[in-house]
Amino acid sequence: MTLEDRLAELGLQLPPPSAPGGLYAPVVLHRGVAWVSGQLPRRGDLLLHPGRVGAEVTLEQGQEAARFAFLLVLAALRDALGGLGRVRQVLRLEVHVRAHESFTQLSLVADGASSLIRHLFGPDAGGHARTTTGAHQLPRGACLELDAVVAVDD
Repeated sequence: MTLEDRLAELGLQLPPPSAPGGLYAPVVLHRGVAWVSGQLPRRGDLLLHPGRVGAEVTLEQGQEAARFAFLLVLAALRDALGGLGRVRQVLRLEVHVRAHESFTQLSLVADGASSLIRHLFGPDAGGHARTTTGAHQLPRGACLELDAVVAVDD
């Protein structure tokens, strides 16, 4: 089953890829590895759940934002690779959560993206390394930003 088939089976469609918010490449390919730049959970200029998790944004909304940001990672890969057929495995995910200072469930927010990765890639290829950190502020007032390192066929 292809990644596109799995997305369709889960009832998911990839959004258009986000335009870079600065002077950087959305995806850099090098020797079978794709480095995907940070993705904010946004459609065009509209942020999904802006604010701080644990204050203006609930845990569940943060998880939804993480899932959507990961869909943007896939959209950036589709755009850079001409499709998703070369994508093999997510190697690493880094999630920065803009959270209220008393909110300590950062890993649960990141689980929104990690659980989607496991559903899409399966238990073996869906296993990935991950770092989750809290942030005082993120671009555009987003509740999170995530980036990924992905194995691709050359």
